[in-house]
Amino acid sequence: MVKNSSENSLSKLSKGHKLPLLILMLTWGLFFLILFFNMVQIKSDGLYFGHVNLWGDWAIHLGFANVFAFKSPQYWFAYHPYFAEGHFTYPFVADMISGLLMRVGIDVKAAFVWPSVMAVWGFIVGFYYLVYLTIKSKLVAFVAVNFYIFSSGFGFTRFLADFATHPTISAILYPTQEYSRYMQYDWFTGNVAVGLLVPQRAFLLGATVAIWSLIGLLAVLQNKFKGKTKKILLASGVAAGLLPIIHPHSLIALVIITGFICLVNYKKWQIWLWYAVPAGVLSIILYLIFIAGKIPNQSFFSLLLGWTASGGIIGWAKMWLILWGVALPLALIGLVFVIKQKDKTITAFYLSFFAIFALANIFLFQPIRFDNTKLFWWAYVGFSALVAFVVVRVWRAKNYVYKSFAIILAILMCFTGGLEIIRLARTDKNSFKESSIQDVKLAKQIRQQTGQLDIFVTSPTQHNSPIFVWAARPILMGISGWVYSYGFNASQVEQDIQNIYTGTDTTPQLLKKHKVSYVVIGPSEINDMQANESYFANTYRLAFSNDDYRIYDVRSNGSY
Repeated sequence: MVKNSSENSLSKLSKGHKLPLLILMLTWGLFFLILFFNMVQIKSDGLYFGHVNLWGDWAIHLGFANVFAFKSPQYWFAYHPYFAEGHFTYPFVADMISGLLMRVGIDVKAAFVWPSVMAVWGFIVGFYYLVYLTIKSKLVAFVAVNFYIFSSGFGFTRFLADFATHPTISAILYPTQEYSRYMQYDWFTGNVAVGLLVPQRAFLLGATVAIWSLIGLLAVLQNKFKGKTKKILLASGVAAGLLPIIHPHSLIALVIITGFICLVNYKKWQIWLWYAVPAGVLSIILYLIFIAGKIPNQSFFSLLLGWTASGGIIGWAKMWLILWGVALPLALIGLVFVIKQKDKTITAFYLSFFAIFALANIFLFQPIRFDNTKLFWWAYVGFSALVAFVVVRVWRAKNYVYKSFAIILAILMCFTGGLEIIRLARTDKNSFKESSIQDVKLAKQIRQQTGQLDIFVTSPTQHNSPIFVWAARPILMGISGWVYSYGFNASQVEQDIQNIYTGTDTTPQLLKKHKVSYVVIGPSEINDMQANESYFANTYRLAFSNDDYRIYDVRSNGSY
């Protein structure tokens, strides 16, 4: 009887949603399926990506995934793959999934694409259900999903200005630039699909897990399930508790959101405790194991009033008007509508997104300012729903003037994002080479013939060194900006690497200091580090090479 009751409750929750979900999956679901497969391009001469953001971010993810694919489990967390002298504090679950798929024989494209596709499908459906649970409108939920993916801002005005000067069909079919990008604000993209959902695997999986965790909590508090509520809450709590190793920014957002919900439902503490306890206990355990005490940068978390805005409150308001257009004022109007409904749980739920937005405008949660956008896009989850609530209410008015106004608002919400989505989809216009076949073969040879903890020195200016990406071997240091964003104080290591490549009397001591086994010399080392290759060629044994790289065994002359 309990089982039947639970099944009936699930059926009731999903009843009547087939059409909007079918439309979403036949549009956005199919779009992302095709997009992800087109983004990963395996050609005769190497691996390419169909967007610069994947070319940058997925090199990191490939390197992390290959640790799980090719290393013995006892070495998975022995060091940070991008900074050999640091701890592996990066949220690794998304890449661990892909790595384990590769470990059992799945090819690299399928191992990366299918988890991303499944996560984005889960995100779309979960987003829809989350909004429906809180607004009780299928149309609002449907529109909210579209507003979120079609985000955002007034960048389309720059497109219209350019188009007025050079009106061509090609400018529509492939916009010449990302019109949502505002470098002066460290706003590298104003469309969530371009900036986060597609390239940032941790955000996609973390946001999806957090959204479904919220659905479980809200559905139980709203009595949507008559049976097995404790199991639903436990499962939702466990999912939330995994977020420290999936996506910490999503954990921060979820703590704020659930904190607001539980606070106004304090009389139901015996119910939500079944969610809070597993979430809290598991997240604390994972934090203590993988993060606590392992981030040496004391300024990892800092005060940053107004985020990247200048010019006081007026400059701050101007920044958000440029970045998000009408979204923020309309979200405030939508919040008023929600408050008038006098449902304390739903009011608290939507207030929490303004709390996330406020905190991200006051504090920097990671050393790189851009990383706060992960919290801003979490705030936009709630804002999209509130804006959709307003637009749908205006649309439902019988007056055609109001309906026209609703259409204008929808265009203002989606125009810039539409341009970005068009540009994102044109993978035929973009092909960024990540790795050559030669480099992959070289990395395989290195993997087979070196120790799993042997440290390699590579240029800290190259994001896609084959040693890091494919060989699954520790590199002393990757790109300095990324290393800094992970919380490591690496300036001295970076200077030591520069001195190592000069090939002077101090080189052996520095190699010994950092326990280096191999020094890599390739295009980046020569062009960026001015590597003194003749020193290494005359001093150490050449261990590996191809047309682009020479790798020297710096232990070979017995100097240390």
